[in-house]
Amino acid sequence: MSNLWRTWPMTASLIWLAPLRCIPVRSTDATPPPQITLTGARLQSFKGSVLVATGRAAQVTYQRTNGDMTASEVLLRFPTPDKPTGMFSNLEVRAPEMTGNLTTKQGDGFDGVVVKSASGMVGRTDRAHFDGQTMTASGKDFVAVDGPGYKLTGVSFLIHLREETAQFGNPVSSRLGESH
Repeated sequence: MSNLWRTWPMTASLIWLAPLRCIPVRSTDATPPPQITLTGARLQSFKGSVLVATGRAAQVTYQRTNGDMTASEVLLRFPTPDKPTGMFSNLEVRAPEMTGNLTTKQGDGFDGVVVKSASGMVGRTDRAHFDGQTMTASGKDFVAVDGPGYKLTGVSFLIHLREETAQFGNPVSSRLGESH
C-alpha cells in the first residue's frame, strides 16, 4: 500500500495533464498574422525629389513578404504643382476601405469612394480601382460627378489622371449649367 501512496502524486499529475495534450496545434497552412499594423499612418511618395502623393489612413496592415496592404479611412492627395489647375489637378481621393499592393502599385477603394479636384469636381462611386503604373482610375459601378456648372452620371468610368481625360460608360446623363 505504501508504494501506491508514493506514486499517487505522479499519477494524479499525469491524469490532470493528459487533457492538455489534446489541444490542437495551429496548422502551418493557416494564414500568418499581419507583418505590420500601423495606426494613424501618414505617407509621402516621391518620384526623384518631386512629391507625387501624400496621404493618411486610420489603420494600415502591411505584409512585408508580398507588399499586400489593407487600410481604413484613407485620404490620398496627388498634388500637381507644375500644372495650372485643371479638372484633375491637386486630386484628393477618400475611401473608407482600401486594399492594394505596394509592389505592383495597384489598389481598390471600397464602400464609397469620393474624388475631389481643385477645379471643384467631385466624383462619387461605390468602388474604384487605381493603377499607379498607368495613373488611371476605373470602375464598373455607377458614378456621379458634380462640377462647376455641370452634373454627369454613368455606369462605369476610366480616368487618365496624367492626361486629365475621362470616359464614362453608357448610359451617360449630363446636365450643363447646374452647380453642386
